[in-house]
Amino acid sequence: MTDEEIAAEIKRRGLEVEYLCELAASLGFDEEEGWSEAVFAAIEAATHEQRRSAAERTLRLS
Repeated sequence: MTDEEIAAEIKRRGLEVEYLCELAASLGFDEEEGWSEAVFAAIEAATHEQRRSAAERTLRLS
């Protein structure tokens, strides 16, 4: 799947929040700690490969 197809599938399934949680977890953040400035900064700085891996995991797990 292309990046665009993955993004469309996540949106179609309503998995945007799950994707962000998966990405944050893959960057070392615990969902129980909540959303902080550090989490958002890490998400912004995530590489393409980190984002794609999290997106693919989100689709596989949902």
